[in-house]
Amino acid sequence: MATLDPVIQVIRQENYQAKNLKTIFKNFLTILSDVKDQPWEKRDDCLRKIAGMAMAHVIDDREFGESIYKDLGRILAEQVLDLRSQIVRSACATVVVLSNELSSNFDTTFEQFILPALIKQLPVKAQPIRESANDCIALVIAHHENPGILRPLYNASTEKEKIIRGRVAEYLFYICSNWDKDLIQKNLGSLLGNIKPMLQDGSDIVRDFSRQSLITLSKNFPLAVAQFLQTIDPKVIKLLENDLPEEVLKSLTQKSAAPQSSQLGVPQQVSTRRSTGGIGAPTIVKGRLSGGSLSAANDNSNVTPQQQMIKGRLSGGSFNGQRPNMQSTPDLFGGQQQQQQQ
Repeated sequence: MATLDPVIQVIRQENYQAKNLKTIFKNFLTILSDVKDQPWEKRDDCLRKIAGMAMAHVIDDREFGESIYKDLGRILAEQVLDLRSQIVRSACATVVVLSNELSSNFDTTFEQFILPALIKQLPVKAQPIRESANDCIALVIAHHENPGILRPLYNASTEKEKIIRGRVAEYLFYICSNWDKDLIQKNLGSLLGNIKPMLQDGSDIVRDFSRQSLITLSKNFPLAVAQFLQTIDPKVIKLLENDLPEEVLKSLTQKSAAPQSSQLGVPQQVSTRRSTGGIGAPTIVKGRLSGGSLSAANDNSNVTPQQQMIKGRLSGGSFNGQRPNMQSTPDLFGGQQQQQQQ
């Protein structure tokens, strides 16, 4: 990551040792937590150094205790909610780097503290802030198949702001289209529970994405989806008939046993398996985090008419079921921040 090259070089020259790593890291967190008195430039510098430490592989997070992860999550959430767009950009970029470089220990921190803060920023008026938040969520979802995020997404699916509900529906559509099938099967109840209330949402964008998610799931799990469809409004089923597999339609015409509640709601526990795609070091160009979202490639040959209808209707584009090309990702940190001083 070119923007962090000077930071990484300094970190390697300083030859951080494991024995003082916690002290250094805690010092960064202390600076970041002092939002009122610390200059924003200093906080921005700390965010870059934390990301640089992760990319330089000097952080051995096995040495970190649970308390450090909780502190890190709370403090990064505070930076994500900052009013200065440059801090938000840097915080979002740092989250993406840490999610890629650290172990699954960071996943819980992301789910509990950071993701809810990012979701709050999705409807704000400041374009750099809302786009950075969306891009951060999109990149983490795309490259780390962590089912723990389904609970925060479910909680956000009933938010008053339709842009939040629209983004959640979009994220779920990407998950249903791209995550490992075995992992989806283990968490099918959670996914269907997330989708169910959005099938009749007041926003047509939310409805469109949710129906596409259900159609996608029906192709891989026809019997489970057929069972689920027996619990929803027949009017919704009517709208989906032309796109549902024949196996699903046949099952709907037969009298089936009542489905298990764990299949149709949101279970108390989800599978904790985590699949990491590994995003590597994105190419740096001037701009914001990742171009607005996980947009589809120019080739629309495999995009359904429904996906064409959805495409572009959310500010900043949409997933459209495609994994982002990290080699064309704009500058993670962006802004006019000067290079770090040794």
